[in-house]
Amino acid sequence: FIIGFVFRNQLRKSVPNILEGFKIFCKQNPKANARLLLHTHWQEGWDIPRLIKEKGIDNSKILTTYICKKCGQYEVKPFQGESKEEGENQDCKFCGSKESQVTSSVKTGVNEPQLNEIYNLMDVYCHPFTSGGQEYPIQEAKLCGLTTLVTNYSCGQEMCEEGAHSLPLEWSEYREHGTEFIKASTSPESIAAQIQKVYDMSPEERLEKGQKAREWTLENYSI
Repeated sequence: FIIGFVFRNQLRKSVPNILEGFKIFCKQNPKANARLLLHTHWQEGWDIPRLIKEKGIDNSKILTTYICKKCGQYEVKPFQGESKEEGENQDCKFCGSKESQVTSSVKTGVNEPQLNEIYNLMDVYCHPFTSGGQEYPIQEAKLCGLTTLVTNYSCGQEMCEEGAHSLPLEWSEYREHGTEFIKASTSPESIAAQIQKVYDMSPEERLEKGQKAREWTLENYSI
């Protein structure tokens, strides 16, 4: 059972919150064989290996995408290092190049057909964030027929409106120092509870909800 998050590793993306929510879900569902797929660059922003260790999560349960700089093939697997530095520059099993595999970044990433495949590995998509202008991975996930869990704040409010077929994530307010801008801290308990709802759905329910989410996106957003 794969929960996915596609994002640039910026501080306004709520990585500690989704890790804590995933931990809660796994504790409540030890037989779920759950995995959290973080499609992002591990060298930027949050120190994800440190957070995983701090929260006591089994590293094998956290997946990421590696792309070969030489051949362009990608591989989804657990992050390969104890620190964020160790996990980069892995050997490519496809072309045999040494130290050519890196995590997805603005410089080295997958193409759109490959990204579509990665979304389709997921059973549910979860996008917790503090604020944002659009957060288009949410729409990409909907176009791939996924149920999306979205922080119900800022542009996330549009994603949680009636007909969008998202499951809203609860949040508490905090302020950005200097600007006093309202930011959202997404509830890990809400993340776990909404993952649980999707986990408890039948395959037919997930498919139907995902198809409706796709239709809503096509009706409301241009390519």
